[in-house]
Amino acid sequence: MKNEMNILIKDIPREGILRLTMDDQKTGNALSEEMMSKLIETINKASIDDSVKVIILAAEGGIFSSGHNLKQITDAREQVEDGEPYFKQLFDQCSSLMKLIVKCPKPIIAQITGIATAAGCQLVATCDLAYASSSSKFATPGVNLGLFCSTPMVALTRAVKNKHAMEMLLTGDFVDSRKAKEIGLINNFYEIEELKKETVDIASK
Repeated sequence: MKNEMNILIKDIPREGILRLTMDDQKTGNALSEEMMSKLIETINKASIDDSVKVIILAAEGGIFSSGHNLKQITDAREQVEDGEPYFKQLFDQCSSLMKLIVKCPKPIIAQITGIATAAGCQLVATCDLAYASSSSKFATPGVNLGLFCSTPMVALTRAVKNKHAMEMLLTGDFVDSRKAKEIGLINNFYEIEELKKETVDIASK
């Protein structure tokens, strides 16, 4: 069922599997305040729901997540103190989401179709397991804007070896699914039409 903001689809748990689908395609499923609030709320509820055994985090459209909502950030810069209070709140909220995923007693599996960049790549690295489509790509492109992806760096360096992580962080280049599997960012990749079934099979196990 879709909520009124059309940001998140929440499927009713079936056989213990809860699928959360980000659906804000106009922003590339950006981790806006609203998106993160909804994810935090839903994962918190699932954490204490005995009918939920595992969570699959997916997304609609060709972008899994583009990271933070740059429009919200740009608008905040025009506010008082150059938006500093907003930035602190936003990154604290992002940190809370990532810590929640790590501490969640139910395994959280990322099912990635398309692109995951910046905080979206951080989201993939933070999940317990990650399965992607063969056409998926991953990047931490902040360096291309003069902004080093310091926050995504934390999850990235925990998931992959330092040299691979720093290559992504310092170049901003995209990594395809094959490379992402080689360096440990994802567990495996499949053709797009097989991805959902394969992910559900893993969740069922």
